[in-house]
Amino acid sequence: MSSPVPVQRALPASPIAATRHRPLPVPAVRLVGGPLGSWQERNGTATIPHCVDQLEASGVLDDFRRLVGESAAAHRGFVHTWIQGVAQQRARPGRRPRARGRRLRPAPLTPGATYVLEVDRTPRRTTAHHRVDALRGVAAVERGPIVYCVEHAGLAPGIDVDGIALVPDALITAGEGGTLTVRCRVTRAADHLSGTDAGPELGAEHTVTAIPFSPWGNGEPGPMRVWLPVAPC
Repeated sequence: MSSPVPVQRALPASPIAATRHRPLPVPAVRLVGGPLGSWQERNGTATIPHCVDQLEASGVLDDFRRLVGESAAAHRGFVHTWIQGVAQQRARPGRRPRARGRRLRPAPLTPGATYVLEVDRTPRRTTAHHRVDALRGVAAVERGPIVYCVEHAGLAPGIDVDGIALVPDALITAGEGGTLTVRCRVTRAADHLSGTDAGPELGAEHTVTAIPFSPWGNGEPGPMRVWLPVAPC
C-alpha cells in the first residue's frame, strides 16, 4: 500500500510580516561601491558643485535670497531637481556637497513664521535647444512647473493629435480644472513622400484644450503629444 501524498497549504507568493515594519531613515542606508555608489559619490563631488556655479551665474539662486529679503531680483527659474540632489547628498553620513570656494549656508528662517514661494504661473511655450535635431520646430506648453499635453480624446471629431500645429504668438489662456486653451491650426500632409511641395498644408484654426501631463490617460484610450509642431508664420 502506497503512502499518502502529503498535503500542503497554499502560501502567498510574498510572506506576510508578523510585525509592523518601520522605515529606515535616509542616513541609515549607504551605497558602497558599484555603479550606484560611484554615481552618488560623483553627485556630491562634481554634479552638485557644477549646478551651484550654473545657478549662481544665471541668477536663479536669487529666488531664495528674495524670500529672506536679500534680493529684489525677479523670478528666474526652477531649482527643484537640484534641491532634491542636495537633500539626498546631505542625508548621507559624513558627506556634504562641496561648493568650490563658497559656503552653502542655510537661510536665516524664523521658527513659526510663514514663507510664501511665489511661482510665475503665466502660460508659456517652451522650446528645446536649437542643436537638438529631434525637437526643432516644435514647442511644449507649460505653466509654472507643470508640463501640459494634448490628448487625442480631447480633440474635435476629424482632428488628429498628429495633425495640429501651434499658432505662433497666440494667447494661451487658463481654462477650467487646471487646463489651458491654445490655438492650433489643422495640418494636412501631402499625398506623396517627396517633392518640392511635400510639406504639410495648413487648415483652419481651432481651439485645443491642453491638460497637465501627469494625469493623462485617465479617459478614453488614445495617443497624446507634449511637443507640438509650430505653424509657420
